[in-house]
This record gives sequence, C-alpha cells and structure tokens, in this order.
Amino acid sequence: MSESGSSSGAAATTLPDWLFMACGLSWGAALIHISAAIGHVHESGLYVLFFALLAPTQLAWGFLVCRRQTRELLLAGVALSLLVATVWLMSRTTGLPVGPEPWHPEAVGAVDAIATADELGLALLVWLYGFSGLHGRAVRALGVGAKVGALALVVLSSLALLAAGHGT
Repeated sequence: MSESGSSSGAAATTLPDWLFMACGLSWGAALIHISAAIGHVHESGLYVLFFALLAPTQLAWGFLVCRRQTRELLLAGVALSLLVATVWLMSRTTGLPVGPEPWHPEAVGAVDAIATADELGLALLVWLYGFSGLHGRAVRALGVGAKVGALALVVLSSLALLAAGHGT
C-alpha cells in the first residue's frame, strides 16, 4: 500500500486490481439484490427481507475491504458469495423450501444469472489471488482471464440494472 503525496496528510491506499474488481463485483451483486428486493415486494416478505439484508452486507463488504484487507474479511466475502450462489442455484433447480411456492424452481433470468456470476467471480478472484498461493504461467493466465471476466461482469451488472428488472 502506498501513501499519497497530498498536502492534507491523509494516507491513501492503492488496492490491487483483483481486489478492486472483487469489490466492484460485490457492489454489482448488491445493486441487483436491491432491485430484487423491490421486485419481490408483492410476492414474498421473506424474499424481500433476505435481499434487503443481503444487499447492504455486500455493499459493506466492498467498502470494508477497500479500507482493510484482513484474511477473515476476505474469507467472509468468499463464503457469503458462495452461499448466495448456492441458494440461487437451488432456487433455480429444486426450488427453495420456503417462500410463496416451496420446492418450485424459479425461471433463470439474465439479471439473476449476472448477480450469481458476480458472486462466483468475486470468490474466484479472492481465492486465486488472496489464498491459493499458486504461481506460474498457467495461474497468471487464469488470473488475467478472471480479471477480464470480472471487469466484463461489472459492466454487465450495470447494464442489466439499466435494461431490466429482477427475473428478466
């Protein structure tokens, strides 16, 4: 981390690009989940509550990681992202045991899939760069691919929010 040369004396940090992208993915998923909470208002209070708690948690994770990158915080982001992706997969394959139609799978929507891709991308980036300890040409190539994919997903998340609502 580097200090800025600003006259105010405030320290500025530079995040590694992979971590900045992981934060962007978390924020993209969070914004989609805010939209999902709104989209479920007339369908299920439980779903609204889930998304209303999830979105600020994902936003906060990104902001906290920008300020301080601890092992525990990074692991929490991976765990939360994988948990949410698992719930989404279950909701699209077997259906969830709770909600307005228990055990009835929901249709896969483009925006839903993008949010899940955001979460999986976040988990991959953090694992690959933060924990894998892997090195070599193949890992560097995978890392470059993950970064390019993450950047594309951040853009796609933004466009998805502009173009359509949850479930479309």
